Amino acid sequence: ILIGLCKDQIPVAHNPEEVEETRWVSDLRELRRLPRSHHYVFTPWFELLAKDEDCLELWWPTIKKTGDLGRITDMGSIRSFD
Repeated sequence: ILIGLCKDQIPVAHNPEEVEETRWVSDLRELRRLPRSHHYVFTPWFELLAKDEDCLELWWPTIKKTGDLGRITDMGSIRSFD
């Protein structure tokens, strides 16, 4: 999973030995439905981020609105994803 903001759906050149499929997702709810509705497997680190309400729930709309995470970046805290 690679998360970023892109105004157009540009082609992604991936190594088929490492990546089976790519997909553009613009809605956080759609992204969360993917593992249940298909054979998708997310990396463990992404699963941890997706479970943390502050992460994706805050990051996703902020990136879509402002284009970056500057205002909500907290360099003074260390988060534990146990």
